[in-house]
Amino acid sequence: MTVARAARYQQLVREAAKQLKCKPTSERAKHVGTLRYAREHFAERLIAGRDVDPVALIRLDDALKQYLPQATSAPPVTKPLLHLQICSKKIHSVCQCCGHIQPTDVDTPLGPDQFKPPLPLLLPAPMSNGGDIGN
Repeated sequence: MTVARAARYQQLVREAAKQLKCKPTSERAKHVGTLRYAREHFAERLIAGRDVDPVALIRLDDALKQYLPQATSAPPVTKPLLHLQICSKKIHSVCQCCGHIQPTDVDTPLGPDQFKPPLPLLLPAPMSNGGDIGN
């Protein structure tokens, strides 16, 4: 085994250990790292046009699914970026420079039943279709 291959294998074992939440020296991490390395190797040979049995790739994928069933291309679940909580009836403004909080005279609605959406912005109708401008 060359140094580059050994380094890649060790990297795959570390990634598997992190994903499986175990030590890189555990048999599970080594087994998953070996399966991933074999899958990469078979895929490279298949892409290069060498004689590779595609069923072997399918078997490797099935074996990996036993250890990592969630290892699909689904993105990780993220928490919402905005959390809105109405705390009082008064709106406060905060100075961006010094952080001073200044109460205003505007009352906020108490609940969704008292909320009235603003009127839509109505744009003036166009005077022409643009074809006769300047005539």
